[in-house]
Amino acid sequence: MRLHLLAVGENRAVGRLPSLAVLPCAIALLLSACGGGGGGTVRSTPPPTTPTTPTVPNFTPNVVNDASLAVNPPAIPVLAGPASLPQYSRHLVLTNAAGALGAGLTGQGVTIGLLDTGVNGANPALQGRVTAHFTHVDPATNNTSVDDVVGHGTVVAEMAAGKGIGNWGGGVAQGAKIAVSRIIDDTPPPDDGSGAGNEWHSGEGVGDYFAGINAELADAGAKILNNSWGGVYWSDPGVTTELDAAWRQFVVGRGGLIVFASGNSGTDPRYAGEPSDIARLPTLANDPDLAKGWITVGALDPDHPTQLTSYSQQCGSAMDYCLVAPGNVIFIDPHAKVGDASYSLYQGGGTSYAAPQVSGAAAVVWSAFPYFNNDQVRQTVLAASKDLGALGVDPVFGWGLLDVTKAAMGPSNFAWGDFSVAFSGNSVWRNSIIGSGGLIKRGTGILTLAEAGNFTGGTRVEEGGLDVRKGLKSNLDISSGATVWALGAFGGNVTSSGRFLVGAATPTTITGNYSQSSGGNLGVWLGNPLKITGSANIAGTMSILGVKSGYTTTSHETLLNAVGGVTGTFSDLKAAPSVFLDAALAYDPNNVFLNINRIDVSKAASAMGLSASAQASAVRVESAMTAIDAQLVSGVPGGLGTAFIDAAGALQQTSNAAQADLSLRSLSGEMHAASTALTFDSIDAGR
Repeated sequence: MRLHLLAVGENRAVGRLPSLAVLPCAIALLLSACGGGGGGTVRSTPPPTTPTTPTVPNFTPNVVNDASLAVNPPAIPVLAGPASLPQYSRHLVLTNAAGALGAGLTGQGVTIGLLDTGVNGANPALQGRVTAHFTHVDPATNNTSVDDVVGHGTVVAEMAAGKGIGNWGGGVAQGAKIAVSRIIDDTPPPDDGSGAGNEWHSGEGVGDYFAGINAELADAGAKILNNSWGGVYWSDPGVTTELDAAWRQFVVGRGGLIVFASGNSGTDPRYAGEPSDIARLPTLANDPDLAKGWITVGALDPDHPTQLTSYSQQCGSAMDYCLVAPGNVIFIDPHAKVGDASYSLYQGGGTSYAAPQVSGAAAVVWSAFPYFNNDQVRQTVLAASKDLGALGVDPVFGWGLLDVTKAAMGPSNFAWGDFSVAFSGNSVWRNSIIGSGGLIKRGTGILTLAEAGNFTGGTRVEEGGLDVRKGLKSNLDISSGATVWALGAFGGNVTSSGRFLVGAATPTTITGNYSQSSGGNLGVWLGNPLKITGSANIAGTMSILGVKSGYTTTSHETLLNAVGGVTGTFSDLKAAPSVFLDAALAYDPNNVFLNINRIDVSKAASAMGLSASAQASAVRVESAMTAIDAQLVSGVPGGLGTAFIDAAGALQQTSNAAQADLSLRSLSGEMHAASTALTFDSIDAGR
């Protein structure tokens, strides 16, 4: 048989019949293993060979190559291991920050704004990263010649973004910058007797005051505003209205994120169950848009890490946008300066010191995924938290304990609805994702889901690419011009007007139905067909991407199997740039097949422009392949042993034209002459 190979299982005497029609990278799925084999007569010295260029007709594959097919998605970068943390790093251990630090995810390019007592810019943990310092306290009653008299703001900055010094581990976002607005007096005001600080009233200008402070910090580049302060309350609804309008300007108008300490009145039963009024402003204002840019933070007790500190107020009615972080921490002396002979360590506690750890985590997330909006950063930080207390979100701990590294790996829960992103370049999400929301992918970039997509909302790929490594539970819709690389189990329906490219590494299955429009393109690897439990309604293009590693093709390859039946046909058959085919599609009620015709080896070598010696060897290899055909058709064992026929299958894995040329020249006697003799003598013995 010169042109057609037998299907697997037909008249197979020994070995497995390879189809030599699929040519990965330039030439022929054809040549790399022919030097092996055994049996027959062995010549100790092969006859001399004079390379000549055989006269053969041109070879032209009948399947058009599609140069635009990107067979493989971008590789997933390997992250460095967790950082080794020094002795005084308990806050980093409890918040699982070592992985992010080790991977270099430290908030670079993000500025955290602080509303506080000021910041000591000469502090060794912060040197060179305090980029703006605004003062809004009365110089008549405050020492404005010193950046931070109290030291509170400096400690807050250290916990958010301080770099490690000696045996102190540092803050969370050690590459972030700090902008500070000094709004807290050097001497705290006395409580008015309420136990909650001092009361605000409408008309006093508090709304305008904070609108100006927030805008000033936003103009300085701050995307996150940390608020480690409290001591105020109100019962006047007009105050709520003023403050809501002020903070909305930053959250809605500027796309910023607010982080607020829950408050330190946890020992007072009147206040313990709820955050302070200002910390739960989105709830008091009944403003869901404000909540999309707001996180409230309680204080976890590091000595008893399943409970709050005694002073921390609970998440309460703010639980849907609340979490906790360690409240009792160790830090560098806030008054220390670069150049001091030594730096002392201090210990302190408060929700004031829990909040900046969350601000730092938000900076890490925003740096890793700069295309996220404020709500998406908030969702990512909240959803990554380790659940504490009652199962799920609860009034004590909210979402749970801050997990910096998990948050830095990307979204993990679409609990708030659809998650829509648009970007260029490549981005990797490394968490498995749950939730009732879906995913919308826009922009020219490629998004890789490294873990399982177990969310149930729909997935729409409208632009660019989506690289699915471990399957999707949701329905999938692919728009024209978009690409999905698919590995694993797809639990819903797949509707494609773009490219759905099945991977080679593992099986790809669809539990629902597969529907492809006339503009769609389904790509598969030989040896890894697409398997569908439902039905397949097909049109458009079928593309062959290559041969699965280690697989020997047959002359009758299954490309698609649909238990629920196949309707329609593909109007076009194409191949990836590295694949050359002489083949045609075929159908039955449940399958789409590829019938492959074997390509003449010598014609392929000539057509691919290989060297003269390689083309000479190709003539003899073609004779060997003809002998394989004849032996397998007859069903009578001959001189061709199992080892040789199996080796022929390995010829299909030639990776490039240079490798093919090298293999053929080796067979011609230029290299490994003894191996060549063994192969061809085994063929001679069978004739």
